[in-house]
Amino acid sequence: VVATEDKRFYSHFGISPRGIAGAIRINLAEGRGPLEGNGGSTITQQVAKLLCLGV
Repeated sequence: VVATEDKRFYSHFGISPRGIAGAIRINLAEGRGPLEGNGGSTITQQVAKLLCLGV
């Protein structure tokens, strides 16, 4: 799962600026809003969201 979801899991500290920047670039190019489209969150960020928000 880690290899598929986040190839750089072991090389960042829970936040991937590269992934976030890529998602922003794609979403802007496709005219999507801030809450739509591709996400740039890492597995660590997704787990934190689940634990804090239960979403």
